[in-house]
Amino acid sequence: MKDRVLGFLPLDNRPCTSRFPRRIAEMGGFSLDTPPFGMLGGLTQPAAIEEISRWLEENAADWQALVLSLDTLGFGGLIPSRQSNDPLSTILGRLEVLKKIKQRHPALEIYAFGVSTRLSRHAAPEEEKSYWPKQGENISLFSFHLERFGRLRQNEDRIAFLEAKKRIPPEILQDYLRTRSRNFRVLVEMIRWAQQGLFRALHLTQDDTEEFGINVAEKRRLAVLADGNPKVLVYPGADEVASTLLAKFFNREKSPSFFPIYSHPGGEKVRGIYEDCSIAESVARHLKASAALLATTEEEADFLLFLNVPSTNQGDLCLEILDGADSPPRDLAPFLARLRKSEKPSLLVDVAYANGADPALMRELCRADLERLIAFSAWNTTGNSLGTALAAASAGPGKKKKSFLWERVAEDYLYMTLLRPPLRRDGDLSPEKLENALNFLWSELFGKDDELFTASYPWGRFFEADVALMNEKAE
Repeated sequence: MKDRVLGFLPLDNRPCTSRFPRRIAEMGGFSLDTPPFGMLGGLTQPAAIEEISRWLEENAADWQALVLSLDTLGFGGLIPSRQSNDPLSTILGRLEVLKKIKQRHPALEIYAFGVSTRLSRHAAPEEEKSYWPKQGENISLFSFHLERFGRLRQNEDRIAFLEAKKRIPPEILQDYLRTRSRNFRVLVEMIRWAQQGLFRALHLTQDDTEEFGINVAEKRRLAVLADGNPKVLVYPGADEVASTLLAKFFNREKSPSFFPIYSHPGGEKVRGIYEDCSIAESVARHLKASAALLATTEEEADFLLFLNVPSTNQGDLCLEILDGADSPPRDLAPFLARLRKSEKPSLLVDVAYANGADPALMRELCRADLERLIAFSAWNTTGNSLGTALAAASAGPGKKKKSFLWERVAEDYLYMTLLRPPLRRDGDLSPEKLENALNFLWSELFGKDDELFTASYPWGRFFEADVALMNEKAE
């Protein structure tokens, strides 16, 4: 076994699923041994499963622990798990290599995660099956009202799901439900493997969702099956889960405590736009997933978790859903004053909007405010932001912590909030244009002369960018 080396199989090759965990591991003094980049899955190309399986077997002896995506090993990645027509037996057969590895290396701790198939009417069509552009809305409505009718027994839901069902060709609905059933059965089998002792931790997480849906019913069934097994957790999340499992690894001997401080009363009760629970519930679940504790007082906490929350509804800056995040207007002054007076290690998680930092908050923050923080996050969903920030805090006082914080500010605020809307309207995916604009804004708002970022579009679209400090990218 090599000293302070962990095996790592990412969900795919995006920065948030592959580079973020690497940064976080480095903060904690560990290096991640990862398959060659070309083996990992992308937007249109599944991972090279056979090569990855051989890589796992050949290198497992070097690792203290293994953090891996079951979707990558079983399906070829997150997107292939939604699109693949491979039978259940093939998927489970690929995962059997984990039993072989554990048998050969019984001391190896396996931290695994599998993602429940998402169901969101806002899903990007290129990430779903070919019929999604025409039938995605109908399938989402069918799912939402079917499950809602099952729980609330309201006749309007019965009418709505039957009407949606009529609009879906039977063969398409059958294919969709068959794919969901197969993926659900994979997760059920993973719970059985966990009960047999294969995993040190198994996280079964819920990708983009709403308050009701077939996927919500699946989550409840998984939670019942996992009940009583402390190694298995079921909660909202996806892209950040590898980072969360790293936090669980870091916290395996001593659990740090976090005290949440919300920007205003009541905002913590708002449901995340892509989750089926309130922001406060998501905080509790992600702390548990990270093997961290929810402190009851500020005095007893190891960390202060500052959360900028919405007024009445969480918005989405990528989809330009703005209503409710700041209406009625919030008074952020007391929240910012408390942040500036904090004498304990502090994190700032901005979840007023999905998919970007709150401009009302960021306009009030200067570099000195950000320098006080040990972590900042404001990307994609509530769970994505929470998991990333908690993992960065759990990694300890690593020298790379500030670099990762600056990268999060640059991407989550400068790119997602300020630059993505005009760049998308122009339709220009030039990395040079993105990089120049990003560095100009950074120097104007937060920067120093020696801080330069590289920037690109890893999946050839505007939704995500790969933003890294130039000296860190070189490493």
